[in-house]
Amino acid sequence: MELTQQPVRGTVFPVNLKRSSVLGIQAYPSVSATPEPPDLAVVVTPAATVPSVIHECIDRSVKGAVIISAGFKEAGPHGADLERQVLAEARRG
Repeated sequence: MELTQQPVRGTVFPVNLKRSSVLGIQAYPSVSATPEPPDLAVVVTPAATVPSVIHECIDRSVKGAVIISAGFKEAGPHGADLERQVLAEARRG
């Protein structure tokens, strides 16, 4: 079932650099462009971009994040470094 078919308390702010809407909902090019800080970010992006997205979430005072991605420490040393970057950003927030 799609997110738009479920009751959601609050507003959903899709963020997508390449699309102006997602599932018929206006999308924003970045977390900082949303009209208000989201309570929760669901980050679905390649591992290489996750640290910068989490950095932006922290700067925007997002209270929590769920990361759905692959390519962290299970992928080797580079992925482990990305995971350390994400954890450092999370600790900053």
